[in-house]
Amino acid sequence: MERGRLHIYLGAVPGAGKTHAMLAEGERLSALGTDVVVALVETHGRETLDQLAAGLETVPRRRIAYRGTSFGELDTDTVLARHPAVALVDELAHSNVPGSRREKRWQDVDELLRAGIDVVTTLNVQHLAGLHDAVEQITGVRQREFVPEAVVLTADRVDFVDADPRIVLRRLARGQADPANPANPQFPARDGFYDPGRLDALRQLALAWLSDHHLGPVPSQPATGTAALPGPVVVALAPGAPAEQVVRRAAELAALRRAPLVGVCVRDTSGVGAAAGRGPQDLERMLAEFGGRYAEVGGTDIALELARFTEREHGGVLVIGDTSHSRGRRLLHGSIARRTLRLIGPVEVYIVPPQAYRHSAGPAANERPAARERAALPPRRRLIAWVLAVVMPVALMAALSPARSSIGLSGALVCALLAVVAAALAGGVGAALLATAFAVVSADFFFTVPYYSLRVTHLIDVLALIVFAVVGAVIGVLVHILAGRASQTARAQAEADQLARLVAGTVAEPHKPLAELAAELRATFDLDAVGILSRAGDRWQVLAGAGGPLPDHPDAAQFAAEIAPGRVLVMSGAGLTAADTHLLGVFAAELRLARRRAQQETLEAAVGQRGTSTGPQSSR
Repeated sequence: MERGRLHIYLGAVPGAGKTHAMLAEGERLSALGTDVVVALVETHGRETLDQLAAGLETVPRRRIAYRGTSFGELDTDTVLARHPAVALVDELAHSNVPGSRREKRWQDVDELLRAGIDVVTTLNVQHLAGLHDAVEQITGVRQREFVPEAVVLTADRVDFVDADPRIVLRRLARGQADPANPANPQFPARDGFYDPGRLDALRQLALAWLSDHHLGPVPSQPATGTAALPGPVVVALAPGAPAEQVVRRAAELAALRRAPLVGVCVRDTSGVGAAAGRGPQDLERMLAEFGGRYAEVGGTDIALELARFTEREHGGVLVIGDTSHSRGRRLLHGSIARRTLRLIGPVEVYIVPPQAYRHSAGPAANERPAARERAALPPRRRLIAWVLAVVMPVALMAALSPARSSIGLSGALVCALLAVVAAALAGGVGAALLATAFAVVSADFFFTVPYYSLRVTHLIDVLALIVFAVVGAVIGVLVHILAGRASQTARAQAEADQLARLVAGTVAEPHKPLAELAAELRATFDLDAVGILSRAGDRWQVLAGAGGPLPDHPDAAQFAAEIAPGRVLVMSGAGLTAADTHLLGVFAAELRLARRRAQQETLEAAVGQRGTSTGPQSSR
């Protein structure tokens, strides 16, 4: 079936007249004999809009109960059953009430388009995902709803509904625009939003976005020849970085370049100076909303891992969020952004400062070859470890020397083991051996007769120093091995999680039957039973399953995870362990996101099949 055509009325500011333009277009098409229905419109009681809508067939809303209140949402099933030629759907960025089949209205619209129904819809510029932070800087109001730019770029027609800010303010004062949030002292945030200067800045922002995406009144001429496919835009999701600003900036660059978006989170396996940040599932969900793919790698040198990952992905752009890390992380790694610039190959690098990505440093091309095989630890951390191995034993022995009569040589050597362990943790076996050597020399200098010399007169002291040297070396090697095992374990866990995500991406085709999906999951993870349960009122029913027996409630399953609103994936197996449960949790989260990404990739694929036509329209 041929995909329906999408027509968007893009408003510069709220109250510009988008809904009026949409209804007027529906009235025009109906007069020409086209089968048009109002699938959903938000008139907010405005008489002019009510009159326009009254002349068209309206599909009743689907009522959904949430927290004791009934809400009216787009009834996609009824519209599909009615199957008009054109459906009018207001407010594309709207978030559906919990309990709806889909989270966003643009996802409902996509289903109508896939069914061959043309859709005319409305959207405000502040709800474009790539402009989210710029709008917040202009208005001081944080938007909670947005539409991925890839969705807008698939539109067959985008009409810019312009309006002078003074006219919008007059409409607002008369209750003809945004009456649900009037600009009065009861709504201070909206009062600040509806400022003439801010409304004009939004208008200029919309015009600039249209121009950047070649959606303005004068379309750009197509380039001759066949251009090579652009490399993906890689966005680094380092711990503590301003993830939202960085991802939005990267998504905007990817949309401009018509390139894939890939997000990579580097899991620091050193265990030193780790910063708190967003969890993997939050980062995956954020990337999925922008149509991006999530990856995760592990390593002790974050900058080096970023450079290697970008090289493996053949990335054309790397976007990094620069931020202030903990003191331990700054000492061990230095500036991750600056070090990445030194290691990266011929790739454009964008550094995004916190809360100010519009002023980001921009593209820095570095012609040095990409990093290959280098030391496992960052140079700065190795330097600190060597300094620590030299300074700490000497300082410790000097500090304990006034109490030599009480603790003796043996007590001092036991304390010196602290320096050996610290050096081993920071720099490995080499630093530990150096710390052992300096501990022996310092103990001899401060604690053996004659004092403050490197001579030893008593055989027992010589034996104590030799034994300490052997014990210190052994402890240093053991600590080094244990630290390496911990790093390998963390890396293996990251690789296992990534494998689960890749498996989810391969089995989560958008139109795959649920029974086939359950069978593949059971075979992939060697489980006894896999099923998908759907809520039916107060009960649960089995939509599809493989193996058995299947539980009749998620709480009765060994493993359960929601993969869609009202749908839960349940699994059971005799050999399920805690590690398996963790891996299945990662898989289930990625499965949910993979099916959502697959839906969005269908939208993006339409960009290459047909061009975007524009038609500026003024509503003044």
